[in-house]
Amino acid sequence: MLRIVFTLLIFIVSCSSSFEPGVVAIINGNKIYLEDLEKKYDFTHLEYADNFSTLNKIKDEYKKELLNLFFYELVKEELKNKDMLVTKEEVKKEEEKIKSDYPPGEFEKILVEEYIDIDSWRDFLRMKLTIDKFINIIVKPKIKIDIKELEAYYKKNIEDFHIGEMVKFVSFYSLDKDKLINIKNKKIPIEEVKKAYPGVIVKEYNLPLNQIPQFWLELIKSTAEDSFSNIKNDKKGFYLLFIEKKESSRYLKPIEAYPIIERNIIQQKINNFLQDWFIHKLKESDIKISSALIKEK
Repeated sequence: MLRIVFTLLIFIVSCSSSFEPGVVAIINGNKIYLEDLEKKYDFTHLEYADNFSTLNKIKDEYKKELLNLFFYELVKEELKNKDMLVTKEEVKKEEEKIKSDYPPGEFEKILVEEYIDIDSWRDFLRMKLTIDKFINIIVKPKIKIDIKELEAYYKKNIEDFHIGEMVKFVSFYSLDKDKLINIKNKKIPIEEVKKAYPGVIVKEYNLPLNQIPQFWLELIKSTAEDSFSNIKNDKKGFYLLFIEKKESSRYLKPIEAYPIIERNIIQQKINNFLQDWFIHKLKESDIKISSALIKEK
């Protein structure tokens, strides 16, 4: 998509070297400042900073981020025309929701450690909420899928719906072997074990056979369903497994796969819609970009 849009911009954009200080682009009268572009670049590349990036590479990345800002401005225009812009209350509500996942003051501490000021973070949060609202309220209602599409996708991508052997089991770990012997001999239910033996670590699993740790694998293979394994020890303690269920490898039935397929098709159609919509809006827009960003070497 980026290559298509960059090619399009060559023909529809006018360059300028006479912008007011700090402005790098104008789209439909809305100014985009170098500071905004730098913040967007830094935020996007936060987790994989490259100290050896060349000037040309950074310039290319700035162009991509400029396109993202163009997209955001056009989405804002669309929502504004429908009186649906994201409000301060919506931003505040989402901020409080995000912060609730952290201990008091921890979220702000993380921002400081990552050199992100809270106002810039709120700007990016507003950007995300704006695009989400556009997709959920305007784009998604336009997306339609019929059963034939689901059937065709299932047949074409059948190998994606293959599930290997699965095992549902419970592990019991303790420093005291006698406790595990008692659990096994009396066949004590899991919930009762948790109450009666607080020192026993109980964990439930439902894993593909090829993802099960090697030290459990032989025990699982040699233990029947609805049965306890032998008790084994490691360097620190003892463990016991209870095998609840073993499932052979199989293909998901269409009715099981269709919810997954529907999500995949919807996402692809949303992506296609956004690409077409963005290109169409760019063609209609009055765009001016600083010549420093457009010109190559």
